[in-house]
Amino acid sequence: MRVGLYRPVHVKTLRSQKLRMLLTHRKLLQSKAIAIENDLRATLRNFGLKVGIVGTVKFEARIKELVANLPDVALLVEPLLVVRRVLREQVGILHRRLLAVVRDDDVCRRLMTIPGVGPVVALTYRVTVDVPARFRNSKAVGAVFGLTPSQVSVGRERPNRRNITVRRRDDADDALRSGPEHAGAFDEMVLAQGLGDEDRQTSRDEEGNRGAGASLGRDHASHLG
Repeated sequence: MRVGLYRPVHVKTLRSQKLRMLLTHRKLLQSKAIAIENDLRATLRNFGLKVGIVGTVKFEARIKELVANLPDVALLVEPLLVVRRVLREQVGILHRRLLAVVRDDDVCRRLMTIPGVGPVVALTYRVTVDVPARFRNSKAVGAVFGLTPSQVSVGRERPNRRNITVRRRDDADDALRSGPEHAGAFDEMVLAQGLGDEDRQTSRDEEGNRGAGASLGRDHASHLG
């Protein structure tokens, strides 16, 4: 720490941490409900029963219709249907809470004006960025979402940025790439993210002198960032 090998780490605000919990819990319950539905489809297929294309609302009725003539199979299916029903109800509760938060957030509503960006994507982006003032430029935002472009430099020429080669899979990355309509929305979201008075925060590494070893940390220990 004396020679400046450690860089400051941004600690997200309490509100962002709570919203991240909301997004995480919603996604967890949703993934468990989908896993139960897929398991029911797979196990019933062994008996020649195909669920087919059916929506979330009519899924339970379709399962009961298939096992109506198989009482022993119906006994095994019923516990999963009960658990799935509860999961879907709780997902609905969390989703309505998410919509209420987005409705009262000016930044999220501004992001949703971009084609292909819905409430989940807007809130995920908002929570991940948290304080826009902590980024020195818009290019640094992509690294937070795991979007790392390749760089090719020859001699002393300026590095040439290429296509994205490495992508970290997390909640934010999944949300931003959840559909083909989101492919060109990331750059627009970076531009749409405003710097409100409540979001302005001075970066720690710009507050005064970091010490004699600051340049050493930047030049020789960038991998520790």
